[in-house]
Amino acid sequence: MINRNIFLHMPKEMLAAILEQLPNPVYAIQDDYTVLYANREAQSILNVHPGMQLREKDGVLTAPGWEQETMLSQETSIQDIYRVSVNGTGYLCFQKYIPEDMDKSIFSVVSVQPEAPEYDLYFDCNQSAVHSSADRRFLSHSPQMEPVLKSCQRCAPSELPILLLGESGSGKTMMAEYIHRLSSRRNGPFLVVNCAAIAKELLESELFGYAPYAFTNASPKGKKGLFELANGGTLLLDEIGDMPLELQSKILTAVESQSILPVGGQEYRPVDVRILAATNKDLTELVRQGAFREDLLWRLNTVEIRIPPLRERPDDILYIANHFRNAYNEHNGTDLRFTPELKQFLREYDWPGNVRQLKNTVEKMLFMARDMQIPLSAARGLFGSRGTQSASATYAQRIEERERRFIQTQYRRYPSTRKLAAALQVSQSTATRLIHKYITPQTGHNAISAITAHTQQENAAGRLTQQQFFMILDVIPNRICVVDQDLVCIAKRYQGESDDSSASPDTFLTTAMYRAGYKLAGVKGRPIVLEYLTASGKQRQTMIAPINDIVGKGLFYVSATQIHFSQETIQRRMEICRKKRHIHVGNKDFVFFGVSAEMNLFLQDAVRSGWQDLSVLIRGESGTGKSVFARYIHEVGSRRSGPFVSINCASIPHNLIESELFGYEKGAFTGAGPQGRKGLFEMANGGTLFLDEIGDLPLNAQAKFLDVIENKRFIPVGGSKVINADVRIICATNQDLQKLIQEKKFREDLYWRINVIELQIPSLRNRDDDIERYAEFFLEQSIARYGTKKRFSPDVMSLFLLYSWPGNLRQLANVVERSYVMSEGSVILPEDLPAEFQNPQDASAALQFSEMQRRWDNEIISDALSRYGSAQEAAAALSVSNATVSRKRANLI
Repeated sequence: MINRNIFLHMPKEMLAAILEQLPNPVYAIQDDYTVLYANREAQSILNVHPGMQLREKDGVLTAPGWEQETMLSQETSIQDIYRVSVNGTGYLCFQKYIPEDMDKSIFSVVSVQPEAPEYDLYFDCNQSAVHSSADRRFLSHSPQMEPVLKSCQRCAPSELPILLLGESGSGKTMMAEYIHRLSSRRNGPFLVVNCAAIAKELLESELFGYAPYAFTNASPKGKKGLFELANGGTLLLDEIGDMPLELQSKILTAVESQSILPVGGQEYRPVDVRILAATNKDLTELVRQGAFREDLLWRLNTVEIRIPPLRERPDDILYIANHFRNAYNEHNGTDLRFTPELKQFLREYDWPGNVRQLKNTVEKMLFMARDMQIPLSAARGLFGSRGTQSASATYAQRIEERERRFIQTQYRRYPSTRKLAAALQVSQSTATRLIHKYITPQTGHNAISAITAHTQQENAAGRLTQQQFFMILDVIPNRICVVDQDLVCIAKRYQGESDDSSASPDTFLTTAMYRAGYKLAGVKGRPIVLEYLTASGKQRQTMIAPINDIVGKGLFYVSATQIHFSQETIQRRMEICRKKRHIHVGNKDFVFFGVSAEMNLFLQDAVRSGWQDLSVLIRGESGTGKSVFARYIHEVGSRRSGPFVSINCASIPHNLIESELFGYEKGAFTGAGPQGRKGLFEMANGGTLFLDEIGDLPLNAQAKFLDVIENKRFIPVGGSKVINADVRIICATNQDLQKLIQEKKFREDLYWRINVIELQIPSLRNRDDDIERYAEFFLEQSIARYGTKKRFSPDVMSLFLLYSWPGNLRQLANVVERSYVMSEGSVILPEDLPAEFQNPQDASAALQFSEMQRRWDNEIISDALSRYGSAQEAAAALSVSNATVSRKRANLI
């Protein structure tokens, strides 16, 4: 969107001049289908003129002389996309509708582009070539990785075992697959077994298979193990450091003799397998501890390759981040970009989770992006943040946010300065100040109002007002930059940064090429067009034109770049439009009032997450409705026609969780069903798998869960057939997963994979408007159930707003129904509420402003110390001095 604070000061003559210099047709339509405005490109190319009456044909507003019209996508009251033909040339029209609350005089604005496949903002013109060579490419662009890749290339054609060393998330599995693709075995299978993901008692049969009737309930046909399944190809033993000691001797035999002995078998079977192993542990130290066989170590590390962590190869950080960004843009038809400040931050961060964490962070920032330019603030809140408030908020901002919510809540009950002052036990002048700060709408826009009033007067620019020109500029998809004679940017509006080395239009447009363009435009006094290729090979066309400043400040230049959408992008946008029409799934299953700002924001993110096929982690206190929102995300997403399968990880015994998730073959273990059983991953194929209380997933099952998420395939317990898993993962928890990671109860690498999109459901106590609406909703349900009409007294609703609701919506529903049943009359009174609402002393204490400030202080300091570990880091995060944090820590309750 246009930056209103920058462009609002411009007189309408300058705004009109900018629209006239656009290289593509733009016109505005009134609600009676009369053309209100058309720039010169619209008049010359499309024969659309101001005052012309358009006619509707199959939903498309057409002008005389148009030869063919085809509707491509309709998004009611938002945007239509259609194709027209004029003088034998095809054009794509993007008709954006203007909400009435923004401007009633403009019905819609149409921006037009030619069907020119050579212009493509979102997709590399050399993309197919990149993809065709992807099978031989490892994602790296740093000099630190060159010797690693050369080592891989040298040893890949051999049959030597290779040991890959590296931190978690550094890309060991990707490197193993890269080696396989470079080897002579590239046409054979590439199988991965995570030695930490399979129960010890099952690992032997998984690796080596078993003979018929090898144990109770074993299959009469036996089973092939992974060594036999990988015959002719490559087998990666990931996390080899977790291999049980008793199995290591059998692995050593298999590696040395290229033969295996199945469980219960009597004869060795020859295998032709190339062995790769990977670990993030110090195997030499494990040998010293007696936890790893020394002879196996010497056999596996014939060639040892260490993959540097991401922090040791800084050139790879932005290279890989851009790769993930481009993939996201391609999939979603967007053009999201990183600001230079964000790039610097990404490059300087140490990335303890390596590539896995980087991928998680990039995808999360892209999903949460509100503008095409992603700022530094988008990243700072993602590292170690908990709760709904950004970790980058300062101490003052956190205090102010709590004050705002508290004062707005109390003002509903005490709507005067005198009453509020008495309730909060503060002076009336303090109450007045708080009301003015948090309740009274802010003023101070006199200068803007005067400017707007002045510029809306009719003058030489025509009959449109400044506001109308402004609204047209607001919706068109063009990059616009206005500079003065010294090439200083005074205003800019753009959809994303340039692909070149500079970061934004004002810097990009001052390169030598553009300086020459400005001089040429200035000398000739007319617009010039510059065509160029970006660093990624994308073609751009920009028009540079001089415009005279009406107020006498000299000559200005406007550079306008047209945004061109490819056919593939159009199809992607059409699919998104189709999905957006399904976001209303009805009150029958989902009742989301979302009156509060916090809930509105959450619901927007929930809907957007449904369109993405990324993992989602839903956080929230007990009773906030995490399972309901998981189902909602599924229903509004692209997988809504597929199954929605859920499991509560805390309700399944630890020894059964693996078979529940992945299923088992008949005879897989003692007591196994004779027919075997499908697991939840297989049952959810093509749909969504929701894992509630993910923090309770046993540690031994987390490794296999991670493997399935990353590789999209799994092997059932006791099985030999690899099953593909086309499943979207949604997880939920009310626990602090980062704390569980510190306590070694949750895997950090799994954490980075499941919280690509992290949604925090606001607690009910922070959603005052929602308390009232949900209370009325639950009351209506009770009325429908029991038949007697009742209502809440004002005092009851006030008590509801003051209560902290530790059980959230679940508790509110319970309290409302109980109060309805216990009340004798038609009005529910305070005495009908449960005992926790009956203590007036607690209610009075809750209103003392000084007491609330002390509680907020303790809460903020405790949270910062817990998150950052030291007073110094907490002080830096809160933007206060070390002494302040130390002093407040001493006063903690």
